[in-house]
Amino acid sequence: MPYGVCAGCNSKIPDRLFLSCCLCKSKYDLECIKYTENRFRLMDKERRASWTCLACNNRLPKTNNQNTPIRYPLDSGAVVGSDDMNKDSERGNVTLRCKTSRLAGNSTVNTIPATIEDISELIDRKLSPSSSIINSIRTLLREDIKVMMALEINKVAEQLKVDFTSTTDFLSAEQVDLQNKLDQSTRQIALLQSNELQLQKELSACNSRLATMEKLSRSKNLEIHGVPESL
Repeated sequence: MPYGVCAGCNSKIPDRLFLSCCLCKSKYDLECIKYTENRFRLMDKERRASWTCLACNNRLPKTNNQNTPIRYPLDSGAVVGSDDMNKDSERGNVTLRCKTSRLAGNSTVNTIPATIEDISELIDRKLSPSSSIINSIRTLLREDIKVMMALEINKVAEQLKVDFTSTTDFLSAEQVDLQNKLDQSTRQIALLQSNELQLQKELSACNSRLATMEKLSRSKNLEIHGVPESL
């Protein structure tokens, strides 16, 4: 569900990552106002509610601003009032701009001067351990650490996968080589056994033939028994 139309690019805003101007109520996505997602998430509700767009900022008048931050020179001939001298001394010789909030009718209300003490108190409050900014930073750091750890774990897992794959491929190649050698030895053994059987058959045939030939060579022999060998 879109959350409105961006006043910068006239595109629909698909998510909650946008800022609405407190003066003109126009909505801008982060890309048009050059904000990163981390910077947007670090903003608390007060800063988001008081955010003003560039067009409204350009229409705001610059009040209580001088050309130089130092005191008026005493020898320049300029007449300086006691009130101005007291203001300069209280602010450390620096003239600060006043915080100005504007309404839709271009009328200025609630003009409050910002002092060094106010700024220091605001910074201390925003940087306290329980502030929303610190909590947001902690959350972002936790998410970044999780993402970095996940990336490192994925890298290690990929490297282990590559090493394991190369090892298994090497073992598979060795197994195939051993299987080929075993098959070759088996074929040689079978051939030798076949040759042995053939030789045994031929030897048996030769023995049978030799016995037959011996019988035939003695078929016309005469054997006399009982005759003394010598007289």
